[in-house]
Amino acid sequence: MPEEIPHGDKMIAFKVRFWTTNLTNKKMAWNKGAITVVTNRSRGLRNTPENHVFFRSIEELPGAIREILKKNDIALVSEEKGSKKKYLIDL
Repeated sequence: MPEEIPHGDKMIAFKVRFWTTNLTNKKMAWNKGAITVVTNRSRGLRNTPENHVFFRSIEELPGAIREILKKNDIALVSEEKGSKKKYLIDL
């Protein structure tokens, strides 16, 4: 029988952070920042400095997501019609 995974560990999560240095408006951020993996021991994921991916504009965010997925060997799966599964490994 597979090991029971705690409820909070049943997903893979990332944090997206936008820089706010030298901005006086509390609800304002620069158009750049970093994306990091959230530590999840049951999935073997750790938030380390090597796992941070930086982006220089909001347009680079999808590429940063792809890069952090690759860095952590995470494959995405999508269901197709007829319940066929498509594995998106080559991001």
